[in-house]
Amino acid sequence: MEWKFSHLTGIQRTVLGIYKGWKILGIEVHLFTFDQAIAGFVEIKARELPEVIWRNLESQEWISVAPPSKASPVPIKDKILGGNQPNRSPVKSWKRKVAHKILGEGLESSNLRQALVATKLDLWRTQRTGRTWAKARIEQLLNRTSSVIFKKNKHDPNAHGDISHIIGEEDYLFSLGSECYQMPANLVAAKKLQSCGAKLIRLIYDIIPASQPQWVTKEATSTFSKAVIDVISGSDYLLTISEYSRLDILQFARKEAIVVPSIQVIRLGDVLSSNQQVTLSEPEPHQRPSRPFFLCLGTVEPRKNHRLLYEAWRNLARTNPIDCPDLVCVGAHHPMCNQIIHEMTHDPLVQNRIFLLSEISDQQLEWYYQHCLATIFPSQYEGWGLPVAESLARGRMCLASNATSIPEISDLAIIFDPQDVVSLCDLILRTSGDSEWRASEEEKIRAQFKPTSWRATAEQVLVATERFSNPGMEAQEKHQPGIH
Repeated sequence: MEWKFSHLTGIQRTVLGIYKGWKILGIEVHLFTFDQAIAGFVEIKARELPEVIWRNLESQEWISVAPPSKASPVPIKDKILGGNQPNRSPVKSWKRKVAHKILGEGLESSNLRQALVATKLDLWRTQRTGRTWAKARIEQLLNRTSSVIFKKNKHDPNAHGDISHIIGEEDYLFSLGSECYQMPANLVAAKKLQSCGAKLIRLIYDIIPASQPQWVTKEATSTFSKAVIDVISGSDYLLTISEYSRLDILQFARKEAIVVPSIQVIRLGDVLSSNQQVTLSEPEPHQRPSRPFFLCLGTVEPRKNHRLLYEAWRNLARTNPIDCPDLVCVGAHHPMCNQIIHEMTHDPLVQNRIFLLSEISDQQLEWYYQHCLATIFPSQYEGWGLPVAESLARGRMCLASNATSIPEISDLAIIFDPQDVVSLCDLILRTSGDSEWRASEEEKIRAQFKPTSWRATAEQVLVATERFSNPGMEAQEKHQPGIH
């Protein structure tokens, strides 16, 4: 498995959230991965996964790891040798004073200090080289994707190789990621486990590449459409994340004339941490707005509708520059949005008002959440809309599109038409200029919004599994939120 970021995004957070919810419930869960070399599933240990993934698997909190070092205005050597470094840490200054007293003065002392610094620099280089090697080696070994299996039969922890020989009729294979769309051989291997009696339950987040081809490449639509047909028809049961997605799947299936298994809707968790005192980390000065700002989370891709935000901020900066707030957009950049990114970063009207960030830690994200005027989510099409739920879970006001599944999240978000730039400009100015209204809305959010824990999501999956396996239960019962 390859994961190049220092933090988790939507699908990864969902897979790990459900896994951790099951662990909290005391369920024995085994991780298995599809190995292309043998075209089968093999057991995998958490520590064999990329660091940010296994650390989150083993922790009950959401964490991020240090991102790879980027070019620094101060060379590493100068930092270690104590070059021009303003704002030094008091602890580090104290350590330097103690070291100076111990080592003393003179040429021999100076030579010893330089030798120690050189050793420290060599150690740092060795650690960096080792991390680079380990990452490359893990990616070579783990050219595969993970699934989760509930074992009701006795499992041999020392078993190696393809696991089909230990799968029985009471076992469930949960495919919670997107591996079946990326690796066709994964579908074949899953069918092999089904032939051994296992029940295959897949989670479909959305079918946007198939139903909305205007927002992806032609190749992506073709590949995804073929795969999702196999996913729907080849699964024993299906889970999805909104009523809108369920209806989308049913409509697609009718169009393709395929039989759909029972589908259950589950509500995704939106609690980032059970710890009420979340650690904050201030962003770098060049990433910190000087004016009040709005926060937008999500990949910069066509359907997320950053074009609307650009047009709104351009309008405000031109007609009302004094009251125009800043905008911070956090998310990876999709190649199909190179043009809008270029416009945002080069337009003299907004280039100093719009911040595009793609690699920040969860602790830095919390800083933006706590200091923003409100969050904003202009998406034209979603399977759910997790940033809206996570904003409300923090008690923050959220301006959200009224498209597709987003209104299912809560009626506490302030909704707008994702095609109406003029109305959005008015809403932005009202939000930024009316502090009493913001306070009133956030007080209402804190009083009325009921966050969903990942334990609750995991429990919903168990209830759905029981419903699937018991013909006497109504498989298409309308979803009700689980325990919060």
